[in-house]
Amino acid sequence: MKSIIQGIGVTIVVVCLVFALGWLSWLGYNYFAPKYAATQSLVFHHSPEYVHGKIQELMGLESRYDIATPAQKVMLRSVIIDEFAQYKGPLPNNLKRFYEKMEAPQ
Repeated sequence: MKSIIQGIGVTIVVVCLVFALGWLSWLGYNYFAPKYAATQSLVFHHSPEYVHGKIQELMGLESRYDIATPAQKVMLRSVIIDEFAQYKGPLPNNLKRFYEKMEAPQ
């Protein structure tokens, strides 16, 4: 009888230990996962490929704006301002002037 009670006690302790370790694992994930995701995002947005691609996209929008009709320019203006707002990196001088032109009241 004594060995049965010891077996049940050991089983309860093991189950409690497994739940405690699972809970600690969840706390660690809950703490580190957002930091890991933020680091991944930061690295991606500062990679040379992203910066180059974003600048190429903004230059493409500038060329589309230059050949657009007046009605199209009105619609493109808000899209261009949104695209510039999403990009926080350094801009070439021609894109800075273009962005200032887009933000100026029409």
